[in-house]
Amino acid sequence: MKIATEAQRQRLAVRRDPYFEDMGGKLHLGIYRGEKGDKWVARIPHPTGKSRYLKHSLADATPTPGGLTFAEAASRAEQWQKEAIESARASAVKAEQVTVEQAVDHWYDQLMGDRSDKSQTTTTKNWRSFADRVKRFFGPDTPLGDVTKAQCHEFRDTPVRGDTRAKSSGDKELGLLKAAFNLAVTDLKHTGNSEWVAAEKHGNKKTEAEKADTMSVDEMESGGRAMSMAEVRKLIKAAETFSPAYATYLRAAVYTLQRPQELRMLDVFDFSSNRRVVRYRYGKNRRHSGPKTCQLFDKAHALFADLTSGKQPNDPILTNDAGERWGEGFQVDPFYRALALTNIDPDGLRPYSIRHSAITWAIQTARIDPMTVAAIADTSVDIIVKHYFKPTKELGAGFPA
Repeated sequence: MKIATEAQRQRLAVRRDPYFEDMGGKLHLGIYRGEKGDKWVARIPHPTGKSRYLKHSLADATPTPGGLTFAEAASRAEQWQKEAIESARASAVKAEQVTVEQAVDHWYDQLMGDRSDKSQTTTTKNWRSFADRVKRFFGPDTPLGDVTKAQCHEFRDTPVRGDTRAKSSGDKELGLLKAAFNLAVTDLKHTGNSEWVAAEKHGNKKTEAEKADTMSVDEMESGGRAMSMAEVRKLIKAAETFSPAYATYLRAAVYTLQRPQELRMLDVFDFSSNRRVVRYRYGKNRRHSGPKTCQLFDKAHALFADLTSGKQPNDPILTNDAGERWGEGFQVDPFYRALALTNIDPDGLRPYSIRHSAITWAIQTARIDPMTVAAIADTSVDIIVKHYFKPTKELGAGFPA
């Protein structure tokens, strides 16, 4: 797309997505055509591969007063490209050296930053006290990759005061510890050993038979557990603070009971507002059974109607904060980041817990029949019945005579 001259840019239609011109060296310079004026934007392949592209808004475009010409925008884009690549390299070096102190201090800063009231309260003092105890126990300069599962269990069982510690208290602090360390993976880019993930609470020790009887098939595969809808709402609210686009994905996942891959590959033409359905063309079951059309709950229909408004038929329905289609595996990092910003017990929670929670709500709270839930969630009735219903143990007196 040629956008070098003002005449070329004026011929472009107003739309939500930018028009890009290839500048060479993997740099693209783009122009947003808006009702109130145009803006320059640059993009490069994401240096760390976390997503497909890294975008950066540059400035207004001429003829807006103070706007940049094409040449000026190109120069600024090249400078940004150099800085972005250097920053990514520096972050990669830093990622190998994340310490316990850096992890817990970042966790504390994130919790405080999410509060509208910055004053010290009993809660915030407890957070600070917890962070300080973690540093004393593990050593502030200890690399996060050196923390072991056994050390986490020892921290869980070490009394804060006195000679003994209640199991419930230790379990709670182990959950906070794992949340803090998980946040270092997503925010500080720790890429080394993460043995703390395997640390367990006292209450988690169940026999395999007990696990199989109480967990869904998805939960057994992913290690996730179901959250309450109140917890799901907290997670979405936390996601809004750093990625509105991820919060939108979470809503879509809950409203549709669907998997991440199915949702990220949806295009505008897959949604029919009149018929109140959506067609899934990609995902777990599509290779063998082909596209599947599913009904939508009212909230899913309203959400998709809003997301598709003004878009072209081939545009993705769900996009990241840069306006691009989400990449594979996108749901992992922001899930743990959002979780760390809440007071939700993180133990047993995985990104796939969103789907499991939604199906559990549909079955147990909304009382929707298994056939409908199975159809909407794109799974079998057998799976729904086997893993979301429990057999009646006592039949009572039976039928009246």
